[in-house]
Amino acid sequence: MAKKIPVKKANGHSVQHAAEQFLYRQSELLDSKKWQHWIDLFADDGIYWMPPDASYKTWDGQPAIFAEDK
Repeated sequence: MAKKIPVKKANGHSVQHAAEQFLYRQSELLDSKKWQHWIDLFADDGIYWMPPDASYKTWDGQPAIFAEDK
């Protein structure tokens, strides 16, 4: 029998709905190639980072396929 893993309760439907709407908005912007509008969604101090294996490193020495900032 599979072990049950405790799951933290969601913050509520309003938070979930807001997160879903944000993701849909991102998709709409990307699908319509509104790149600058999509970039504007990022926080000024945010970093978009995708870790791969240890063969590629970012400017700060961390492994990454890519690492971009605003």
